[in-house]
Amino acid sequence: MRIDKTALFIAMANKRISQKELAEVSGISSSTISHGFSNTVLPTTIGKLAHALNVPVEQIILKED
Repeated sequence: MRIDKTALFIAMANKRISQKELAEVSGISSSTISHGFSNTVLPTTIGKLAHALNVPVEQIILKED
């Protein structure tokens, strides 16, 4: 799975948190979050991010054709 960078940034803006704050709330390192913008990440990582942002997983994953 890949993170939809734009969707993640929108969710972060709606929650008014920075990437550093998201890392703290989700328990995922800031570097792992950055890594996820261009690489595949584990479903558990996406789940933790979605939970921390209080959004459905589907909202922050990149839809690939």
